[in-house]
Amino acid sequence: MYHFSGIFESINSDGTLWIKSDDLTILADLHGAKTYIFPNTVVPDSSFQNQTVIDLGEVPQRIRWDRISSLSGEARVFIGGCLVNRNGRFIFSTVPDMPLLIIFYEGSLEALSVQAVYAGRHRSEYFNFLTPYGFILGAFSQIIIAIIYLARPAYLMILASAFTAFFTPLLPWIPPGVLFATLYRRLWFQARIYRSYRDLIIYGIQTDEPASLAKSYNRKAYFFEVISWFFLLAGTCINIFFIGLIFLQFN
Repeated sequence: MYHFSGIFESINSDGTLWIKSDDLTILADLHGAKTYIFPNTVVPDSSFQNQTVIDLGEVPQRIRWDRISSLSGEARVFIGGCLVNRNGRFIFSTVPDMPLLIIFYEGSLEALSVQAVYAGRHRSEYFNFLTPYGFILGAFSQIIIAIIYLARPAYLMILASAFTAFFTPLLPWIPPGVLFATLYRRLWFQARIYRSYRDLIIYGIQTDEPASLAKSYNRKAYFFEVISWFFLLAGTCINIFFIGLIFLQFN
């Protein structure tokens, strides 16, 4: 297992990437590799209190290897993985259960390390990459249920339950509960920062801070997570209460 950092030189049609440093050129086989682009890495401040200047909104983008040729010749590349011998030539390559990691970035390698730690923390537990698919699937199923029972007055309660389930994931984001949902996002953001501080110490990237401080940051992250979930639940309950009052007014 090795890692290497250099400047993007070229890419062959067979998916072989060439990276050069001051005195060395390395090859990498892009087939099966996990390839990312980290935009706008910034040199981190030495103080934890100022490291939030790194834009946490900038997330790494997965890129297909056949699109890499469009990158500029000055892009920097980080490679981590197995260096194997193929016909007398050493090349970075994916091996079973161990894909090659390739990151294209701008700025310094130190900034990339910090940015990677920040990007690895959860942005939100309520919304993740599965949320849109789950919402679409749930909404489709509730619509089907509503259509089936729409013409059956005896099943009015089932119809009402289907519509309620359809809108339940959106409840925290309608007034007046949206205020609590906003606090949830802000508190979760703060918890994410504390988790990043913790991991920067654990991974040995932030060497100026004592190792014992990692436990303190972990406790703070846990505290903000709990409080954030409380506000999200409170906003949801408030909206349910007002929707119930409106429903009673019309019945």
